[in-house]
Amino acid sequence: MSLKSTSGSSSDAELPLVRVVSLGPFCMLRRQDQQWKIVTEAGWKQRAVRSLLAYLLCCPERRASLSQVKAALWPKLDEESATHHLNKAIRSLGKVLSRSTITLQPLQVINEELLLADQQVIFVDADEFEAQAELLLLSSLPGEAVTTDQLQQREQALQAVDALYGGNFLPEEHDVAWVLPRRHSLRYLWSDIVLELAEIALLQQAPTRAIALLDRLLSSDPTNELAVQQLLVVLATQKRRGEALRAYKQFAKVLQRTQDLKPTNQTRELYECVHQGLPLPVFSPKRTSHVVFSEKESTSHSHSRVLSEIAPSDHALISFPRSLPAEITGRVHLGPLVGREQELAALRKMVIDVEEQGRLLAVGTHEKIAPLETQRRPQCVMVVGDAGMGKTRLAEEMSLEARERGWGVIVSRLYMQESGVPYRLWTEVLRKSLESDSGLFSISDPALLQPLVALLPELREYTSQHLFAQPLPTYILTPDQEQLRLWEAIANLLKAVSEQSPLLILLDDIQWADNSSHELLGYLARHLHGYPVLFLCTLRDTELTKHPPHPLLKLIYHMQREHTIQSLRLEPLSSEQIALLVSRVSPLPEATIKHIQDYAAGNPMFAEEFARLGTPGGMPKTIADVLKRRINKLSAECQKLLEKASVLGGSFELPVICSMETEHEQVDEEEVQDLLDEAIQASLMTDEGTGTRITYRFGHPLLVSHLYENISAFRRARLHQRAADVLHVVHQGREEEVAATIANHLIKAGADPKTIAHYAELAGNRAYSVFAFPEAQDQYRLAVEYLDKADVSSEQAHIAALLERLAACTMIRGHFADGRKLYERVLDLRRRLPTVRPQYEAQVQALLWAEIGLASRYIGDIQSAREACEKGEQVLLASEVSGGPSWARLYYLRSNLSKQAGLYDEALQMAQLALNLLEQPQDRTGVVDDRSGSTIRATPIQQMLAGDPIHSGRIHRLMGTIAHSLGQLSMMLTHQKLALAVFERYGEQRQIAHLSCDMGYILLKKAEYEQAQQALQRSYTLAESIGDGPLLALLCSNWGELAAARGDYPEAARWYRRALEMNEEDREYISLWNANLALVLQRLGQTQDAARCIRTAWKVGRDLDSVPCVSRALVTLGMVRVMRAAALKGRPHLLERARANIKRAFQLGNIEPDIRLRGALSLAQCSLLEGKIEEARIALLQVIADAQQHEMMQVVASAQQLLEQVTE
Repeated sequence: MSLKSTSGSSSDAELPLVRVVSLGPFCMLRRQDQQWKIVTEAGWKQRAVRSLLAYLLCCPERRASLSQVKAALWPKLDEESATHHLNKAIRSLGKVLSRSTITLQPLQVINEELLLADQQVIFVDADEFEAQAELLLLSSLPGEAVTTDQLQQREQALQAVDALYGGNFLPEEHDVAWVLPRRHSLRYLWSDIVLELAEIALLQQAPTRAIALLDRLLSSDPTNELAVQQLLVVLATQKRRGEALRAYKQFAKVLQRTQDLKPTNQTRELYECVHQGLPLPVFSPKRTSHVVFSEKESTSHSHSRVLSEIAPSDHALISFPRSLPAEITGRVHLGPLVGREQELAALRKMVIDVEEQGRLLAVGTHEKIAPLETQRRPQCVMVVGDAGMGKTRLAEEMSLEARERGWGVIVSRLYMQESGVPYRLWTEVLRKSLESDSGLFSISDPALLQPLVALLPELREYTSQHLFAQPLPTYILTPDQEQLRLWEAIANLLKAVSEQSPLLILLDDIQWADNSSHELLGYLARHLHGYPVLFLCTLRDTELTKHPPHPLLKLIYHMQREHTIQSLRLEPLSSEQIALLVSRVSPLPEATIKHIQDYAAGNPMFAEEFARLGTPGGMPKTIADVLKRRINKLSAECQKLLEKASVLGGSFELPVICSMETEHEQVDEEEVQDLLDEAIQASLMTDEGTGTRITYRFGHPLLVSHLYENISAFRRARLHQRAADVLHVVHQGREEEVAATIANHLIKAGADPKTIAHYAELAGNRAYSVFAFPEAQDQYRLAVEYLDKADVSSEQAHIAALLERLAACTMIRGHFADGRKLYERVLDLRRRLPTVRPQYEAQVQALLWAEIGLASRYIGDIQSAREACEKGEQVLLASEVSGGPSWARLYYLRSNLSKQAGLYDEALQMAQLALNLLEQPQDRTGVVDDRSGSTIRATPIQQMLAGDPIHSGRIHRLMGTIAHSLGQLSMMLTHQKLALAVFERYGEQRQIAHLSCDMGYILLKKAEYEQAQQALQRSYTLAESIGDGPLLALLCSNWGELAAARGDYPEAARWYRRALEMNEEDREYISLWNANLALVLQRLGQTQDAARCIRTAWKVGRDLDSVPCVSRALVTLGMVRVMRAAALKGRPHLLERARANIKRAFQLGNIEPDIRLRGALSLAQCSLLEGKIEEARIALLQVIADAQQHEMMQVVASAQQLLEQVTE
């Protein structure tokens, strides 16, 4: 018997003590604040502790002798060593289990036996699932006259048990012999549960639900023959004969490939009946869960185990492999890999490096790499080359080797026609990750998975019903927050999958991906550093624009600076390598080989294709000729089918291509499949998937291009219209998922502009909802363009709404000049529209003026920003609006403008007025609330009207920077803490990162360098995780100032140059950092470079009409001249010029205390160099007093050093 809790005994803790999740990734949860929290303490992370608990969960009654445990866990150690390890593991596990109790002992050793407490004390999901499943399967529905209520009750009971099965039992133990018997037993139980759910769905006349259940089962186990049998019957009865035949063929192919077997006689008989249109035999699937195998039988992978109750004269209908079959990339390799030995060796090294990083992480010895560490090992590789150079072939070769090393491999391919679909590159990766044993249930808290619902709607039911579900935020998240939540969820999922086995993600033809997918790649490459994940990408860079540079090229350049990516460019093969390649493909005469060498020009794909067609009748001279000859070998019907498929893009599913075949007549799906099989046999296409989820792909993108380009323009337009109609029908009710593709087809078909605009808007809304702002921007622009073409006067309000979303996306992406123009157009349209709510309309228009003003400020057009602010105020005054968020936003803008002009008291006053207005109750009548469930997310203006709680934090942060400009560091810290409280309350990671940077800067000024470094490090960690480039640039400048304060001027110069290199937009910082860099360069004796930096700082400040920038540049010039005079000695003219520069800066008025104090310090140094000792002493004492008042301890230290020279 297992160790039981004593009924009626006193206990100091609620029971159960812990919950153990063993179905899916192995984890433990402990009760905390009335909620179950995942245990993360170091003791639980020890491998021996986890294995010990896993072994006990596999033992009958949770008990085992000590000798059994030692033999199972440490078979290769001697008795003494094994005993030592066991005792240590028992102590550690006991501490983990009894952490919340004193009286109970959940783990005991009694009479040389190890006993684990029962289910009441330690709840184990596998035991609960097994008990409920066996109890449920022992019962059954009445044989006849089943009522609807009975059917529903049975279904609900089965669904409840199904929800307990979170995946394979103890997947982290992989192929450990003592785990396999129970793992297989539990999977058999789960299989029976799902099969019966499918049967009930059929009884309820819900074949679609039945098919989905069977697809789910086959996705987990493609060789589950009972599921295939049932699927064949369902599809055949639903007149989906073609899909049934394809499902059988795919099953047979997987079975042959993974286990070298053929389907059973029963399944083959069923297939023949479907194939020939004969009546189906009576089908009554049998259960397998009650069949018990010995350990030897359970660990065997032969498909020949006999289950007499299922098929008396045949082999078993079910076989569960220990792990999912390796995903096949789909292409048939027609030749060996030649001439890529160096590139393959480089990829192998990366795989080994990533494995080592994963091992370090697993044992807890992985150290976080310091900021911008040049020794960081990249975990993303970009294989670059022209079409046909063997990029995909090389990636596939590495994928096969990775599988042999025990890696999981996920492949995602893209085609040109899919380039406008947001995150299309990653949705396939996510779905395949979730289908793995360590996927969906790898994350116990579905609040982490909830953001993925936007990309994968099928997750909605799981996240809403899961045991550990958490409520969604009750406040509106900013676009940055929403995007970060999505990206973090994707990263967490991939982390969880990689914890079971290293993960290689092959992203093929990444040049066709959308910008948001590219940005996500950059985020993951940074954020998954140290985890055993390798991104292997192929890129045809000739498809990317160089002037202006394509966003992907800019991303790659940025990732190279971060050392998160490595590029491998594939060069043409040599003539010798081409000869070797073609000789292995086919024996050819020397003359033919020489011809291939001449025409292939080192391109391996071209060479292979030439070699295959090197037959009498003349050698082809171009790759187009090669493709034409290969396609001409197909039947005429197959060629026409492939032409239609090329219009769909590189991949498609059977229902879509069948619908493309005819508009009026019923298509014969079997004939279509025969044509597809013909193309597959000719190696022009591939198929992949299971059940009804089978996707067809062209073997190479060049085939798609060749077929598409040879269709006449008229026929091409008709086919695009047909494709749009088909996609609309197939995805009816969820058209937004394919709206971008439909819009693209309609544009190429020359369809009605209003229809194009409708689908472009749907696509824009879809992209906006998943925070793919570049794609949303493109789609909204299309919608506006085609509505303009439609010339419908009644659509002006609609166009204004679209333009507002377009402007929001444009501003989010940092294109402020374009954003300003768009907001101006929105404002112009809204002014001409009638309104029944003038005060509400006035607030909207005022906020539009505020956005125009902020955009103007960002691009340095300060005068326009002031005018926009004034016009916004005039609108509100004219409509007698006296308060609310619109006034608060305008005051916020005025505060920014006053600060930039050096009017700090006025800036502080405006910010306080904005804060006061936000703290007042607001009338939200008619305001869009993004929590209402609408799939269209609110724009920034709508969020502001709804009451944006984050805005008060922004205002406090602004007030803190103003206080710093006034030299009031204590006030600055007060506002920064208030801002931090707001941002932490609402999870605003980006703002927290910025505040940490600000605090680090304050500590720098106070000469508290260690604390400054800690604050900057925290900011860096957050900035890197969210990919905040501008903040990373600002941090670089602060690292530079820290290095300069410590006297490391070469390091300081490197940091400042890095900051300037990373800064793309903010001209104020360009001026500031050039001034700081000038001082460092002068310290290094680089006078000419210092002069250039000062000129840049002064010119930018003058163009911006910024008093702080101009005054800093002038003071810096004076300081540089003082340093030169000190170094050269006897150059009084330098001192005179320095005095003039600094005094001119002081005359500007309202300059920042930091600049004024440094200027005063330089003037005192001038007096000292001129021999005016008493004047210098008095000036230095005044500088020290002023600096202490403003807590500028850096200046105090510098002044005291000079004062020591005076007293000497």
